[in-house]
Amino acid sequence: MKKHILWMILVACCCTFAGELWVAPSTASGNTYEVFSAEGITWADARTAAEAAGGWLATITSQAEQDEIAALVYGEGFEFWIGGYTEDFQNWKWVTGETWGYTNWWSGYGEFEPNNEEGVEYWLAMYGVAEDGYPGTWNDEHSLFIIYGYVVEYAAVPEPATMLLLGLGLMGLAGARRKFRS
Repeated sequence: MKKHILWMILVACCCTFAGELWVAPSTASGNTYEVFSAEGITWADARTAAEAAGGWLATITSQAEQDEIAALVYGEGFEFWIGGYTEDFQNWKWVTGETWGYTNWWSGYGEFEPNNEEGVEYWLAMYGVAEDGYPGTWNDEHSLFIIYGYVVEYAAVPEPATMLLLGLGLMGLAGARRKFRS
């Protein structure tokens, strides 16, 4: 009887404090985003760093994702690498292979992006600060002196508290099964 009471207290404590251990991500895609400060980093190095961190350069396939990421970089620096690239200056791709559909290219002063200025703009950056008042818009880029960092996207994972409760439940079932066998 004492064992059952101890188990009930343990499960009750886990249920009570589980939400305070970790907060589950709440984003438009179900994934989590993180902004890294790395002035002058190349797009290729940012991609490698994102993958080493367990994610990928952020991809944006909807207005909701756009709004979330734009809010993260707003006011943090001039431009941040995200996960778009081109090999032929016409067909853009996401590092994840997701369909390229949604876009938010900058346009103003009679200029439009993507413009492949100087014939070397293969990578996608998002404005964090823009003098023209359009932060969050996109630019095909090659210049490193205006890059302030990059945005990493991580896949959604089960909340650790959920995994803890599942584990405790399975342990309880195993214990109950062992008790009925003997």
